[in-house]
Amino acid sequence: MGLFAQYRAAPESFKSRYDDLLSSTGMADAVTLCRRFGSDITTPDFWRSSLDIIRRQIEEFEAMVG
Repeated sequence: MGLFAQYRAAPESFKSRYDDLLSSTGMADAVTLCRRFGSDITTPDFWRSSLDIIRRQIEEFEAMVG
């Protein structure tokens, strides 16, 4: 979800880097790969951005079901 938050913030620059991230999977650990991608999964802000997306989805669902 943190990567999705990055995509939503800057879709075009995200797309150009995402293929590189996927092709590098398995060559390094998640922390190293994400740092190379411009994210730091060790920070609370990365995880907050993930949870913010989930919160918005819950709010949208609650609005739909009343």
